[in-house]
Amino acid sequence: MKKKEFRRGISVLLAAVLLLGTISVEGLAVHAEEQDETWQDTGLLVNGDFEDGDNGWTVSGGNADCKVVNNTNATNNTTKYYHIYAEENTEFVLQQIIQDVAPGTYKVEMEQEGHTMASGLSIQVGDTTGELPATTGWDQWSDYTSEEIVIEEAADLTIALTGTIQAGYWGDFDNFVLLKKTAVTEEPGDDSEEISWKDSRLLDNGDFEEATDSVPNAWEISFSSGEDGTYGYTAKTNQWAKNNKTQMLNLWNNSTSQAAEVMIRQTVAKAPAGRYYLSFGLEGVAAQTDMKVKINDVELAFPATTGWDVWQTVATPVFTLTEETELTIEFSGAINAGCWIDLDDVVLHQEETEEVPDPVEAEIYVERVENLSDDFIGGVDVSSYVSLKNSGVKYYDFAGKELDDQGFFNLLAESGINYVRIRVWNDPFDANGNGYGGGNNDLAAAVQIGQWATKAGMRVLIDFHYSDFWADPDKQQAPKAWQGLNLDEKLAKVTTFTENSIQTLLNSGVDVGMVQVGNETNNGIAGESSWSEGMLKVFAAGCDAVHTVANENNHPIKAVLHFANPEKGTYVGWAKKLAEADVDYDVFASSYYPYWHGTLKNLQNQLDTIATTYGKEVMVAETSWATTLEDGDGHDNTVREGNNDTDMPYDFSIYGQAKELREVINTIADTTNGIGVFYWEPAWLPVQVYDADADNAEEVLQNNRAAWEQYGSGWAASYAGEYDAKDAGKWYGGSAVDNQALFDFSGHPLDTLNIFKYVKTGATTELKISVVKTTTAEAALGEEICLPEKVTVTYSDGKSSESEVTWDAEQIKAAQANGAGDYRITGVVTLNEKEYTAVCNLTISPENLLTDGGFENGTDSAWIIDGNGVGIKADSSNVRKGTYCLHFWADTEMNFTVTQTMTLKTGVYTFGGYLEGKTGGTEDAYEIYVSYNGQEETAAAGMNGWQNWSNPEIKDITITKDDTEIVLGIRVKASAEAWGAWDDMYLYKTGEVESEPTESPAPSGTPEPTESPAPSATPEPTQSPASSATPEPTQNPAPSATPEPTETPVPSGTPEPAGTPAPTTTPAPSEDDSSSDSNISAQKPEVDWDAVNSNVQDKVNELVQNTNINSVNMNIVCTGEAQVPVNVLEAIKGSNVTLALHSGNGVAVSISGQDLKRTPGNALQKIDLTVNSASQNIPAAVVAAKNADAAKQLSVKDSGVFPVAVNIHVNVGSENSGKFANLYRYNAEKKQLEYCGTFQVTRNGQSMFALKRGGDYVVTVTATQPRETIYFTSGDYMVKAGDTLSAIAARNHMSLAELKARNPQVRDLHKIRVGQKLNLN
Repeated sequence: MKKKEFRRGISVLLAAVLLLGTISVEGLAVHAEEQDETWQDTGLLVNGDFEDGDNGWTVSGGNADCKVVNNTNATNNTTKYYHIYAEENTEFVLQQIIQDVAPGTYKVEMEQEGHTMASGLSIQVGDTTGELPATTGWDQWSDYTSEEIVIEEAADLTIALTGTIQAGYWGDFDNFVLLKKTAVTEEPGDDSEEISWKDSRLLDNGDFEEATDSVPNAWEISFSSGEDGTYGYTAKTNQWAKNNKTQMLNLWNNSTSQAAEVMIRQTVAKAPAGRYYLSFGLEGVAAQTDMKVKINDVELAFPATTGWDVWQTVATPVFTLTEETELTIEFSGAINAGCWIDLDDVVLHQEETEEVPDPVEAEIYVERVENLSDDFIGGVDVSSYVSLKNSGVKYYDFAGKELDDQGFFNLLAESGINYVRIRVWNDPFDANGNGYGGGNNDLAAAVQIGQWATKAGMRVLIDFHYSDFWADPDKQQAPKAWQGLNLDEKLAKVTTFTENSIQTLLNSGVDVGMVQVGNETNNGIAGESSWSEGMLKVFAAGCDAVHTVANENNHPIKAVLHFANPEKGTYVGWAKKLAEADVDYDVFASSYYPYWHGTLKNLQNQLDTIATTYGKEVMVAETSWATTLEDGDGHDNTVREGNNDTDMPYDFSIYGQAKELREVINTIADTTNGIGVFYWEPAWLPVQVYDADADNAEEVLQNNRAAWEQYGSGWAASYAGEYDAKDAGKWYGGSAVDNQALFDFSGHPLDTLNIFKYVKTGATTELKISVVKTTTAEAALGEEICLPEKVTVTYSDGKSSESEVTWDAEQIKAAQANGAGDYRITGVVTLNEKEYTAVCNLTISPENLLTDGGFENGTDSAWIIDGNGVGIKADSSNVRKGTYCLHFWADTEMNFTVTQTMTLKTGVYTFGGYLEGKTGGTEDAYEIYVSYNGQEETAAAGMNGWQNWSNPEIKDITITKDDTEIVLGIRVKASAEAWGAWDDMYLYKTGEVESEPTESPAPSGTPEPTESPAPSATPEPTQSPASSATPEPTQNPAPSATPEPTETPVPSGTPEPAGTPAPTTTPAPSEDDSSSDSNISAQKPEVDWDAVNSNVQDKVNELVQNTNINSVNMNIVCTGEAQVPVNVLEAIKGSNVTLALHSGNGVAVSISGQDLKRTPGNALQKIDLTVNSASQNIPAAVVAAKNADAAKQLSVKDSGVFPVAVNIHVNVGSENSGKFANLYRYNAEKKQLEYCGTFQVTRNGQSMFALKRGGDYVVTVTATQPRETIYFTSGDYMVKAGDTLSAIAARNHMSLAELKARNPQVRDLHKIRVGQKLNLN
């Protein structure tokens, strides 16, 4: 319901109470015509179209075949409907009872098809029954309307399809609707008269989206009577609603006996002469209200409301203002005892007096922007164009024809663009003439671009940065030639540079219309960083220079000041400082990127204040939006997966891009003195299109890097490091915005290039799905996995709805089999026979060790509650899941604990839960805690409002002794009137630790990871840090998938020596061993495998006899060859014994007996695990290219793919705890590293990886998780969308023939399906 649009050209039938005659008041004439009637859907009948099966209906069908079906072969109805068939006469009732229907006149409409005979059925509405006419055959649908019934007082209403189905009859029934008769007012004139209406935009905050402490801005609200403490109002949202999820005004009266008088008012100071009507959305308890809306002396009573989430649009009669008039809108009256209502979308509509053009057919949907002036600026910044063309980038027109330079700018003009913005740096080159990049935009480049733009009929905005490279809120460095100057000397340089540059441009024939004095100058300009000392003087000098040249050349040029970060609310303060300093500028400009800069409403409020207070024109100098999260050139983008991609207001699609830009244009057009919008770098494209999965990916990336360096077509070249060492010097590279261009990666224009043309007429397109919103699901280990039946889809017109989805059953089955972890499940949504991919992020939680963690027992039998104001209760409005929660509220201060005591086995655990509600004061405290072994750990919980759940957790609860008693609890200290609920508390075991030995322990083994590795599901990428301004520094990309170690993390349990017994005097570890190996018993280089086998047998027997020992690690120092014989593998197979071979330098390989359990006996064979932990076979330059914080090389004997599961453990040092260890295998033929996986480094510096085969490896350490293609996959591989057999073979270093030989079930090399398993061993 939210933001319901009134279509232009529709005959006006306004649902309202008739006002007869003409009412004259001062300055106001209200006309009303003869009364007519119309019928409106009440929305009370649930699931009348049967799209939700038979939910909401009850059926009694005897032996009849009754069910909800659909027929895709039909022509007239392919949706779901109710089908019946009876072989013999059968009594039948399909009914629905609607409770508390308000007084009024009603009727039911429905549709039917069926056998060419009478069905014997009737439609019952209340006490009236009407026999259905005979149906006329398959797909011959006919309408039926029941008799009207009048309800005098609120009562239950039965609607039924009932009677005796005649033998042999089949029929289908659909689209049941309960309609209510409503009075309307028609406009004078012929019945066919069409009137166009527009939002007058005279009302402020009519949608109640802007509120302070839940009080709607711009509205005066008061209660004048009522029972104290029982009534009130608030601006709120309701996430459970389907028809309106946005903010609304809620008014209520909880008294049981006394009405409450309320008044809501807003006055429009100057409403122009014209014809108007007011509309608003209304829902409320099913009852007649005593409220009315009043516009000056014209009143309209509210209709009856019909229940929660049943919205109706109420509209007043049309009235005419004969002259400009003050206009007051007032809602007032009584909210009866026990009643509530919600108001939303209050709109004052004005008749459209100018001719409205018809929308054009296009590839995107664009709503026309009303009141858009003919000279409104639709601009683009194409500063990088010259460097891109020099690099070899090609551009095309809409017909696919390659464009020359002038042709490119002609295309911009033909697309509705009338202004081109060009940045200018003073000297973006080093002493040898190497460009800094970012377009190498000096004055010469500006002249060249400006001439093309002028010839195409566009004007030019020159953007002086007063720097040799990028200026933005984080850096405003003076040009090299100005550094060391005092302020007066610098001001002289500003004046001279500005005047001379503009004069050069004008002399070159460039039509300069605006000049920007600085770029995003929040915190500085030209090296000056103090508003009070230097910045204001630089602004003044630059603006004065602009006006001087304009006057001397009799060529009007506007001086522009440009700022960023409107979300910080600083604009009005800065404008005040500029006014106080008499800075003579014309335009106040802002950047606006939705992922950084807050709401458009906030931007508009600030710009509007500046325009009205200081008389300045305002505009947006930079904006853009991404059409995809993909990268086109090999350099990370500002908007990408894991960075600026969540909770965004628009889709990442061409439709989202169109909507973002249209809304920015609309906002500025609707702002006082708003003159235009510039789109930033719509043509900054890849030199060569980069595909990380392509065979030539590395070659393309190197070619791109060469072009960025030579021509300056990336955001920064390495040469810029001398000037900007901290940013460009470190993160130089390609374009950070290629996915926000108005062209595709290959240079063909997107239809959004026409946006500045489309906003004048509007544009329509075929309805398509733009984005299927990713959904989530949770399941506990062992529970049935239930994914949502519907997902939210956004369409090409910007609207959203819920759509049915079919999930991949094989992926669900695989997730269930793999156990606890995070999984990405794909599904299919269909629209107009086209399939779209849906994604559900599924979390399977480990076993919850708490008793009744969700409080669903409804009692406190599992918990000890100590304190006041808290209890377990059924509260559907405050639960997270299920029926019960731990709810708290009191009118006095609350102080309570809720605890559960249990004993735990050794291991690592996580305790957590969920909290929602509203705190009562700053001294309130909400936390969870655990107490064990004389220590206590806590985690604070946030109170974020109703149904906004915080998730406090205490991780790494380490239990080192079996049967340790632990207290797990909730602790709250809260002020009176605070309220909230705890729900879904959990205790998970997340890892193993060595138990305390019951006898003298053997020498300890290699320290192990503190947490078990995640299951084999694909983990989420770690977010890279967001940048506060463009350009974006390069970050290590996040992974597309990470192979996991085999399921049993090793080594663990009680470490034992193995093989040849240690000497009497234990020798010290060798010098190349890290501290992680310092406790391993030294062995002779040559391993006595017979002794190892004997020791293994002993340990396996000991595990069977002593249940206090969970597992054993057999730690063997093996600095020479390590060929593990078959008899040793057979000995540990299926046991909890892990064999770990330590080669020194903090490196070990291991084989788990549990992993061998899955290996057939005849598949076991001797395995060579010889490791050289000190090798340096990989060229240093190749390793250095990874830009890692640390790196360690090693080599593993390469005898082909390992026949069993092998893990490799690498200690990278405790100083790297929390960072990411990344395993790469060196491809000597291609001279490149191939990514094998990532492990987050444990507290003692350990990392662990699954190892598929031998070779030369390097482990790098980085602060962020790489985003690279996995080359090694152990065991089975599940086919993903976009896979081909050739690509899978290449990633796993085998020929297509080898892959085919290992998968004889694949008969056709060109046909594989998503979810299909392939054998890679």
